[in-house]
Amino acid sequence: MEQIGARQVRRRVGMKQKRFWSRLGVSQSGGSRYESGHGMPPEVTQLLRLVHVEVLAYQKEQQAEFHGPLARGVKHVSKEAGTKQSQERRLTSERRKLLERRSASRRRAA
Repeated sequence: MEQIGARQVRRRVGMKQKRFWSRLGVSQSGGSRYESGHGMPPEVTQLLRLVHVEVLAYQKEQQAEFHGPLARGVKHVSKEAGTKQSQERRLTSERRKLLERRSASRRRAA
């Protein structure tokens, strides 16, 4: 899997460490360690990709479509609104599953 620059992603979304990492179920100090180059567990890497990286890609795609030709009309905009909602639901569902797996692996390790 491609290495994700967590610090660059966090700066790109414009969040402070505490808020950014809390969305992944990671403490601010843990996130700081990951940003400093310490090994990031695969579950956290997947959550980072789902919660922040894919959302950035989706927003970039939406922005490109918004600034596209005006010939697309109102139907296209309403269709995109439905697509955005389904994308957000899918990301939320996948995030919940990964958080559950992460907490289960922590319980087994304890």
